[in-house]
Amino acid sequence: MFLCEDCVGELNAESPVWGDPPPGVSQAVSSFRHEGVAAGLLRAFKFGRMEGLAPLLAGFMAEHVDVADGLTAVVPVPSAPLRRRMRGFDAAALLAAGVVETAGVGVAGHRPNTTAIRRVDRGRQRGRGREARLTAPPTILPVTRVAGPVLLVDDVITTGATLSACAAALRRNGAGPVIAVSFTRRV
Repeated sequence: MFLCEDCVGELNAESPVWGDPPPGVSQAVSSFRHEGVAAGLLRAFKFGRMEGLAPLLAGFMAEHVDVADGLTAVVPVPSAPLRRRMRGFDAAALLAAGVVETAGVGVAGHRPNTTAIRRVDRGRQRGRGREARLTAPPTILPVTRVAGPVLLVDDVITTGATLSACAAALRRNGAGPVIAVSFTRRV
């Protein structure tokens, strides 16, 4: 993927977004605000079926992962099954794999744990208002046991409701502190 000089300059001028973490998440960081070039890259990745952007996006995200946190697992936020089928790929899983590869996070055999949690509802968050997202977050169930600190990977943080649901499911199945990283965050 080629980015023009102005686009690269816009990305390089940005600072990471260290917002208040959602309930159940001890720390949340996003590489960029969800606007401008960063939002355009994420849209191209998710909706333009440009899976090849995953290493670029994950590279930005990996800059904010501290391997000194003693992470025992990297877990992508599970997509709604219908969205995954429509897209033809799981965006968060591709980003998690890129973060593991780029950051050198030596956990789970150097692979993200895509079976730790599962999303069981059919709904989607996109297009839902803030109140609807917060009052009716997606249903996330624990599947396999994960102990110790966990890095939760998502593409965008909007309200944090999905991250909170994921963190609660991980903790019900043995996880310690949950740290979240995303490419963008709506502020």
